[in-house]
Amino acid sequence: MESGFQGAVQQAVGRYGLAVLDDPARCRALLSGFAKGEHAPRIRLFTLALKEGLHTEIAKSSDLNMVKARLTGILENRHLIAPQAAEEIILLLGTLYHKHIPTTPAPHGPGNARFYFNRGNAYYEKKDYDQAIADFTEALRIDPHDTDAYNNRGNAYYDKKDYDRAIDDLNTALRIDPNYALAYYNRGNIYEKKGDYDRAIADYEAALRLDPHYADAYHNRGWTYFSKGDYDRAIADYEAVLRLDPQNAVAYNNRGNAYDGKGDHDRAIADYSEALRLDPNHVYAYYNRGTVYKDKGDYDRAIADYTAALRMDPDDADAYNDRGLAYYDKKDYDRAIDDFNAALRLAPHDANVKKWLEEARKARGRGY
Repeated sequence: MESGFQGAVQQAVGRYGLAVLDDPARCRALLSGFAKGEHAPRIRLFTLALKEGLHTEIAKSSDLNMVKARLTGILENRHLIAPQAAEEIILLLGTLYHKHIPTTPAPHGPGNARFYFNRGNAYYEKKDYDQAIADFTEALRIDPHDTDAYNNRGNAYYDKKDYDRAIDDLNTALRIDPNYALAYYNRGNIYEKKGDYDRAIADYEAALRLDPHYADAYHNRGWTYFSKGDYDRAIADYEAVLRLDPQNAVAYNNRGNAYDGKGDHDRAIADYSEALRLDPNHVYAYYNRGTVYKDKGDYDRAIADYTAALRMDPDDADAYNDRGLAYYDKKDYDRAIDDFNAALRLAPHDANVKKWLEEARKARGRGY
C-alpha cells in the first residue's frame, strides 16, 4: 500500500506542479482561503508540510513512515495525524492549483516548461481552452519533445472542435513516442467524432495492444462498433469493460443499447435496470428503458421511465415526445397533446413532433 501511496503522490506533485509548490509563502497565502470547513485539518497539515519543504520529500522519499513522522512532528495541533491516503494530498494539490491559477512563471530553467504545462492543465480544467492552448504551446517552445503537452494541447483543440489540429498534435506525440497508449486513445476519440469509424477502431486497438486493461479504450471501441451497427462486437467490448470494472453503469447502459439494436429487448431491459441499480440518477438508462418498454407495448412502464427521466432533465424534448407517443398509443390524447406541445416548446422546428401533435388532435376530435 505504501508504494501505491508514494506513486500517487508523485503523480499528484507532477501533475499539479512543483513550480507553484516551490514558493511556500505563496502556497500558504493561497491555502489560507481554504482554512475553514471539513478539510481544514488536512489543509493546516499540508500548509506546514510546505513550510518545511516536505512536499519534495513526500515525492522522493522511499521511507514514507519517516515522512509521516516528520509531518506529525511539526503539527501545531498535536491530535492531527498525517494523511494516510494519497487522495487527500491530491485533493489539496488539486484545490490549490485549479482554484488559484498562478500568473507568474517559475524561475528560468527546466521548471519553466513545467509551469506552463501545469498552468495549461489548470486552464483546461476551467474550460478556458484558448489560454490552455497558449500555455501548452509555450511549454512546447521550451521543450519541443514533451509528448504530454502535445497530447493535452490536442485535447484542448478537440474540445474546441478543431479536430484537424487535434489530430496533428496527437500525430506528433506518437512520432516522438510510438508507445503512447493515451495518444492513440485520444486520436481514436477524434476519428470517432469525425465519423471515421475504421480509423477510430484501429487507434483503440493500438491503445489496447499497449495496455490490455484500458477499460475506456474497450468502451469507446464498443461505442464505435455500435455506431457501425456491429452489435455483437459492441457487446463483446462492453463485456470486457465490465470484467475490468463491474460497477460501470455507463457500460451496462450502452450494452443495453446494443442488445436493443439486436432486438433482444429483455436483455436490454435487464442491462438498463442494472445501470439504474448502480446509478439511480442515470437519466439515459431511464429514457432508454422507457423506449424499450414502449416498443414492447408496456406503455405504463414506459411512461413511468420517461417521467423519471424528465424529472432529472426537464428540457429533454425527445423524452416529452416519446412519452407523448406512449400516451397516444394508450389513446390518452389529452396527455399526448400536452407532451407534444412541451416537446415543441423545446424543439419548435421538429417536424416529427408536429406530425404527431396533428395526429393526436385529429384522434381526439374523432373521439377515439
